[in-house]
Amino acid sequence: MRRLFQLSNIQTFFFSLKNKHQQKKEIQKSPEESKKLFQQAQQLHKENQFEEAIFYYSKSIKLDEKNITPYFYMGHAYQKLYNHKQAIDCFQKYLENKPKETATYKYIGQSFLNMSNFENAIKCFHLALKSSPDDPLLYYNLAIAYEGQGEQKENKEDINKAIMLYHKSIMLDKNLKESFNNVGSIYLQKKDYSQAIQNFEKAIQIDKSFSDAYFNLSQAYVNQEKYQEALIPLEKAKDLDPENGQIYYNLAFLCYKLDNQQKAKEYLEISKQMLGQENEI
Repeated sequence: MRRLFQLSNIQTFFFSLKNKHQQKKEIQKSPEESKKLFQQAQQLHKENQFEEAIFYYSKSIKLDEKNITPYFYMGHAYQKLYNHKQAIDCFQKYLENKPKETATYKYIGQSFLNMSNFENAIKCFHLALKSSPDDPLLYYNLAIAYEGQGEQKENKEDINKAIMLYHKSIMLDKNLKESFNNVGSIYLQKKDYSQAIQNFEKAIQIDKSFSDAYFNLSQAYVNQEKYQEALIPLEKAKDLDPENGQIYYNLAFLCYKLDNQQKAKEYLEISKQMLGQENEI
C-alpha cells in the first residue's frame, strides 16, 4: 500500500537552485574566520537568538563556501522562526553536497508538513526512512501527513494508512502518547467511540498530564450524549490547561445539559473572555 519515491524522482524538484552560487560576487575567502563565525552562530542558536544566528551562519558560508555545514543549522534556525520555505532551501543546499545524508529529508518533510504540503512531506519522510527505518517519530510524522492528505482529498485509504503508521510508531515506542491520541481522534471522527475511548485512555495512562487526551475523551462521551461521564475528563483538562477557552465553552455546554444553569453561565462568560467572541450554547 505504501508508495516509495526514488531519490532520482525528487532531486530535480529539490535542487533547482543548484547553480545559484555561480552568480555570486567574488569574496575573499578565510576558512579560519569562517569557523569563528560559525561557532558564534551556534552559540546564538543555543540562546534561541535565531535571526542573529542566521546572520552569522550566512557570513560563515560567504567566507568558506566549501563548508556547507552551516546550511544544515541555518535550516533549523529558519524552522524555529516558522520560515519553512527558507528552511527547505537551506536543507536542500546542504543535500546538494551531501546527497547520502538522507536523514536530512526528515527535516525537509517537517517543514512541508507545517506548510500543509502533505504530498511532498510524504515523499520526504519515505526518503528519510531509508536511513532511519526504526525511527518512531518518522512513522508518526508520516502518519500525520497521510491523515492530512486524506482529510484534504477525502480519501479513506490515506486515513487507514495513517492509522497503520501510527500503530507502527507505537510498536517502536510504546510511550508515544501522541500516536494513541491521534488514532483516537480518527476513530472519534469515524464514530467508533469504543476504539476512540480506548486510545485516549491509553494516552492518559502514559501521561496523566496530557490535557488534549482528556479533552478528546470528554468529546467521545459527549457525542454519545453521556454528559455526566464527559464532565470528569473535561474538568481534568481544565485543571491542566486553564487558559484554554474552548474547554470552558464545552464545560458550559455540559453544565447546561446537566441542568446546572448557573455554572453554565459562569463558564460561558469565561469562554467569551478567552476566545474574544460571543458564543451561545
